[in-house]
Amino acid sequence: WLLNLSDGSLKKYLDQFNHHDLKIMSLYQDRQGFIWAGTFNYGVFRIRPADGTWIRITEQEGLVNNNVLSISGHLDTLWLATLGGASEIVLQPDQDGQPFRISSYNRETGLVSNFIYSVYEDNSDQIWFGTDGDGISVKTKTGWRTYNENDGLTDDVIYSITGDHFGNIWIASASKGLFKFNQDKFFHFGLEEGLSNLDITGITTIQDEVMIINDNGFDIL
Repeated sequence: WLLNLSDGSLKKYLDQFNHHDLKIMSLYQDRQGFIWAGTFNYGVFRIRPADGTWIRITEQEGLVNNNVLSISGHLDTLWLATLGGASEIVLQPDQDGQPFRISSYNRETGLVSNFIYSVYEDNSDQIWFGTDGDGISVKTKTGWRTYNENDGLTDDVIYSITGDHFGNIWIASASKGLFKFNQDKFFHFGLEEGLSNLDITGITTIQDEVMIINDNGFDIL
């Protein structure tokens, strides 16, 4: 279902996909207006909101893995975090019926892990990947950088990554709370710093605030 904020109406999509175990794990809207819906086990759907038509992109079309847990993007580029690595989708005008180009990355091509929970593209066009047990991989303009316990990131399981307009990177870990990355340093926020719960399920930034969603509700920093 998608909610139209202008009139409060609800519209259901993907009715024609007859799989009752379909689970939507992530959503993203590109600058062409398409909604990208990442799924567990069924790849990613590109949905046209106006009429509900869609196409599905899977491993058969070049996706690195069909379990898409997070989607981020900038301009004509999308990044997908999966349980088999990461895929980059570059949007392009229809060429021989193909409106995009897919490139994939995994442990063999620079990622520190194939199990990626979250992806975020920062203001410097660097791509941040939160992994299951191997900290953070960052794809820079010159190569790859890894952050883990040796750099002050005291939890190597990373559930969510986002950024703010000051250039800070905010990181939700599995068990140690929240981290802020600034000027090559990690700053920790836990219960002693005011978090109500360490079980963080998601984070986002709104202007000068960080919204931290947890099992009991949410905190605002």
